[in-house]
Amino acid sequence: MSGWNQGRFASLERVRDKIKSTFWVVPAACVLASIVLAAGLIRLDQVLGSGDGAPVFYPGPPEGARSLLSSIVGAMISFTGLVFSITIVVLQL
Repeated sequence: MSGWNQGRFASLERVRDKIKSTFWVVPAACVLASIVLAAGLIRLDQVLGSGDGAPVFYPGPPEGARSLLSSIVGAMISFTGLVFSITIVVLQL
């Protein structure tokens, strides 16, 4: 019986090593998690919403949410550019 467990552990170890050596597994898992999270939050917003149709998570109009998200995205792009620039300078030195 212990030989079977060792064989199973070895095969699980090979699968884990294969997953760790590929570059697409983590991004694909993040994409799937974000899709599931988005669908779940939309459904939760529909369930928890008040009777007059006002959403719970962001009570403002869609234009306000769009502007909030665009400012967040702009800040993230600026931060990413800064980190990339600093990394390139460090590598040159």
